[in-house]
Amino acid sequence: MEKILKQDEIDALFQAARTSTPEAPPTEVRARVVPYNFSSAGQISTDQLRAISMLNDLFARNLTHNLAAWLRTRFQVNLVSAEQIQFNEFLLRIPEISYVASVRLEPLGALSVLQLDLALAPPIVDLLLGGEGKEGPLRELTDIEEAILASVVEIVCRELTAAWQPVGLSFNFERRQMQTQVARIMPVTEKTL
Repeated sequence: MEKILKQDEIDALFQAARTSTPEAPPTEVRARVVPYNFSSAGQISTDQLRAISMLNDLFARNLTHNLAAWLRTRFQVNLVSAEQIQFNEFLLRIPEISYVASVRLEPLGALSVLQLDLALAPPIVDLLLGGEGKEGPLRELTDIEEAILASVVEIVCRELTAAWQPVGLSFNFERRQMQTQVARIMPVTEKTL
């Protein structure tokens, strides 16, 4: 049962709060000094990484369902790991033939990079054209294949936005970036996830 206060009771509480004496500060305060490690500046804590992994796990589940519906076939997306590395190390991991897109993070106004393996393109195109999703040779994309992969990236960005909505982050696909342009998106010493 809830207690409902009357106006005179509320006034008495406020009056008591105004007339009460503030607590005396503690007589002895000991400051604990901890050496700071500058090499860990900007590192994501384990709690933050756990929260990010939960959001990305939700993203992977939603993307599994939406891409499977879009392709009308069984499709599986799994979160393998999350790690924080420098951007130049990320650049070294990008295969020479790949689909790299710039994605704007709003309201931050920051640019991010999304890389898709080009081995996904032939099966996706084959499925959308009524085939069985057969793999094809690894090569540069045609204009039609590039438009189809742009649609996939837009779906990925939509699902990232839905998963990260509690944080207030929106992912907006800008355009495909050529391999030579990717290094100019952000400083190479910037730490990325």
